[in-house]
Amino acid sequence: MYQKGDVVIYGCEGPCVVDSIGPVAITASFAGKDYYTLHPYFAPAGTIYAPVDAGDRKMRPVITREEALSLIHGLEDIDEIDVPDERNRENIYKQEIYKRDVLNCEGLVSLIKAVHVRSRAREACGKKITAMDDKYSKIAREKLLAELAVALDMLPSEAEDYILEQTGQAKR
Repeated sequence: MYQKGDVVIYGCEGPCVVDSIGPVAITASFAGKDYYTLHPYFAPAGTIYAPVDAGDRKMRPVITREEALSLIHGLEDIDEIDVPDERNRENIYKQEIYKRDVLNCEGLVSLIKAVHVRSRAREACGKKITAMDDKYSKIAREKLLAELAVALDMLPSEAEDYILEQTGQAKR
C-alpha cells in the first residue's frame, strides 16, 4: 500500500503524488471504498481518484535514481522493439506504452528507437513519418522523460538535456 506523499506511476497519467488515502464523498458509486487521491506530479491542479484495491494493477513506484542512471548509461544496449506484422504495429506500440511494470522505461526506449529507425527508412524513400508512429513516439517520449525527471529530481526538459549530455549528444 502506498502512503501519503509517495510518488507513483499511475496508468497512463504518468508520475502522480499520493495526496490522501480513504473514502471519497463525490457520488454514491464511490461510497464504501477507499481511494488514493492523486495529483499529477507536473500538474498539481488535477485530481485523480484510484481505488486502493486496484492500486497494484494500475500503480507502481517510480524508478529509483540509480535505475534511471543505469537506464541512461545503457541506452545503446537497448534494442528497438520488433514488429513482425505491420497490421499489429499499433497494438505492439500500445502494449509498450501501457505496461505497468518497472521495465516499462526500457520498453519506451525500445519503442522510440523503433520509430526512429522506421522514420529514417521512410525518409530515405522520400516518405514522411506516419501519424501513428509520430503519435506513439511522442507519448513514449513524454512518459519516459517524466519518469526520469522525477527519479533524477528535475523537469522533463532538463531530463532530456541531461540524457543528451550523458550520451555525448548534447546540443551545441
